[in-house]
Amino acid sequence: MTETHQTRSKPDDRPPGKRFRVPIATLLVVGFGTLTLVAVATVLYVGIYSAGRNTVSLLLDKAELIQEAVETRLRHQLFPAERQGRYLVRLFGKGDLDVGDRRQIVDTFRGALAATPQVTGIGSAWPDWTSPRVGRIGGEVRVLEDSTAIAEGLNTTLRTLKREQEPYWGEPVWSEELQSTLLTYRPPVLIDGTLRGALIIAISLEDLSRFLGRLSERDGIEAVVLTDREFVIAHKNLSQPGFTFAGTERVPPLPRIDEIDDPVIAQMWADGDLDAAMEEEEGFGDLGIVSKVVHIGNRGEYFQVREVQGYGRSPWLTVIHFPVREIGEELLRLIGSAILGLVVLVLAVTGSLLIGRMLARRIRIVATAAQALQNLDLKNAPTIPDSRFRELAQAAHAFNTMIAGLRWFETYVPKTLVLRLMRGGNLGDLASQERLVTIMFTDIRGFSSMAQRMDAKQTAELLNEHFRLIGDCIEAEGGTVDKFVGDSVMAFWGAPEEAPDHAARALRVAKAMVAALEQDNAERLAAGQAPVGMRVAVHTGPVVVGNIGSKNRINYTIVGDAVNTAVRLEELAASLHDPDGAWIVLASEETVRTAGDGDFVSIGPRRLRGLSGEIGIHCLQGQCRPVVEPSSVGAEPA
Repeated sequence: MTETHQTRSKPDDRPPGKRFRVPIATLLVVGFGTLTLVAVATVLYVGIYSAGRNTVSLLLDKAELIQEAVETRLRHQLFPAERQGRYLVRLFGKGDLDVGDRRQIVDTFRGALAATPQVTGIGSAWPDWTSPRVGRIGGEVRVLEDSTAIAEGLNTTLRTLKREQEPYWGEPVWSEELQSTLLTYRPPVLIDGTLRGALIIAISLEDLSRFLGRLSERDGIEAVVLTDREFVIAHKNLSQPGFTFAGTERVPPLPRIDEIDDPVIAQMWADGDLDAAMEEEEGFGDLGIVSKVVHIGNRGEYFQVREVQGYGRSPWLTVIHFPVREIGEELLRLIGSAILGLVVLVLAVTGSLLIGRMLARRIRIVATAAQALQNLDLKNAPTIPDSRFRELAQAAHAFNTMIAGLRWFETYVPKTLVLRLMRGGNLGDLASQERLVTIMFTDIRGFSSMAQRMDAKQTAELLNEHFRLIGDCIEAEGGTVDKFVGDSVMAFWGAPEEAPDHAARALRVAKAMVAALEQDNAERLAAGQAPVGMRVAVHTGPVVVGNIGSKNRINYTIVGDAVNTAVRLEELAASLHDPDGAWIVLASEETVRTAGDGDFVSIGPRRLRGLSGEIGIHCLQGQCRPVVEPSSVGAEPA
């Protein structure tokens, strides 16, 4: 059985006295005020200092930041391919993916592609020239047909990986099916140290071009990514499909700098200044950046060129440029920022000191109430007073209303269950998942006849007392009471907390119920009241457990065939209940075998109504009347 495991954050169980904690009043009044002073003063100093820097320094700082943004975006766009490649290679290496199972490979590729929007296609190449591939076409993930031409073209990849046995980035290639130029990451598939094939993780660079377009609109700075100093990897004019290399033999299949409708980029190498500057830097210097003011016609353009390694045979160049005339505008903005910073500094420090004192008093009250709420100690939760601050007044009203509602809530939902769910970790732990649990159903024998002889008050008292006896037994063994339906109780073990001995717990609870019922019946007989008969059914099986319901109301409950089986087993108990016996407990063979309980006697396999096949049935201490015909099993109403 497959079960979803999620990381669970462990609560801090250390008592408050064991850790150093800062009072909120001190933090808000002193700490927050001091931090505000330091932060705003630092920003103000940097602004004033920057305003005094010369023109070239201002340009360099701004362009370097954009260079970092472009390179970071570039690597973020390409890194998912490397991560996805390592993940798939690991699946092959561990044997979770069979290199000979095409359907499994295609299904895994589809899932991996759907989970990685940056990746355009995933394929593989095997020595037998098969190449299972999937690609994203028109926003949909589709399986691509094998192509002998593609398989033959990947022969070089296999030879390279056989020699190096290390992943590498291939040169850009044109995809007829995807109608796009792709950059491909090619990791080897090694099983027991032997090369079995290769993966091809393809990425279209159109998203990077869209990012460069937004950069131009927002900051007025133009950027382009080049390879071989003349072919364009990304540019704002390439953000939409338009360049096609179908039927051509251009290598690489990329537009040249004079084909992207950007005259500044097209002329940037014309006078040779940038080429000369890059040669003088000898490897782009310590920062990896070459900067130069180039005069194009009657305008001055500031360029920065940075080298990016690791994505192919030739290094890429990220080129940033913008007009020199923006220097004056930048200087005015910095001076304005400095003046505004002085005003903000005074207001921020003063405001933080005043507001911090007022907030600290309210937060202390909220903290006390929240601590009581953490332990569901609703009776001792204090009432939060009103405030002149609108948000605090709204919060106080909402908190007080919540406490009042929770006081009603705890009468309908088991407090122990809510505490376990609260302390279980993050909200992901409540998501629906498959789990092996043990399920119990109980009901009162002949309840309808008993209710006809009692008024409403007596009926309610009978049910409340009976449910109290049963509920105490269930909670004593860590069970979860799912619901009360009429005179029936549904409970289960194994969720939300995992319990390896869930079957044994359930059977112990069944015996404890019998003991409690017999003691209660003795007291009822002594008081001149009729005894109560009970039927119990226990079954173990896989279910879906978690928050289930509509958007307006959900239950933490279980669903599945195992629940239906437990219901039918309880119906079977009705047909096997000895008229002279006060109780009957049936358990499925799966439960008894899992628990290893020797107190249950097998009554053989039985066919349950509405279910296919037969299951083995066991009865506690043989408290069953002779077995009826199989055709009538489960037909008697509960």
